[in-house]
Amino acid sequence: MNQNEDKKYREILQRTQSFCARDEKCLRQVRQKLTFWGATASQAEDILQYLTDENFINEERFAREFARGKFRINKWGKVKIAIELMRLHIPEESIRNGLDAIDPDDYVSQLRKILLQRSKSLNESNPEVARKKLATFALGKGFEGELVWGVVREEF
Repeated sequence: MNQNEDKKYREILQRTQSFCARDEKCLRQVRQKLTFWGATASQAEDILQYLTDENFINEERFAREFARGKFRINKWGKVKIAIELMRLHIPEESIRNGLDAIDPDDYVSQLRKILLQRSKSLNESNPEVARKKLATFALGKGFEGELVWGVVREEF
């Protein structure tokens, strides 16, 4: 590696460390950023290996934080979270562990809250149509069908 390549490598490594230190990132996100910054394929692989070894990148930790954040902030269900994690090429085991990080009681409580909130904005006189609309809304947010219909039938 010549002096210019070495300087560029160190600069990209430093930028990537800073990028990963701000919040959790997965390998795919970091790889895309390395490509954007002009890292060669071998530089990118070296940097990714280093960041993984130094625990800047941890897909298990990323999956947990991603799942908790999307659930808490965006009010997404597990189905939608899992699909997004798969899109980011997170391993299945990490996805399962990430989804397990969501408290089951909070999960059902959140579903009830969003259904109650949505039901207040519905202008539907037919209760069966209203239930279908509520269920469709919750399914669109990524909650599991069986759980959604159970809560809708029980409470609405």
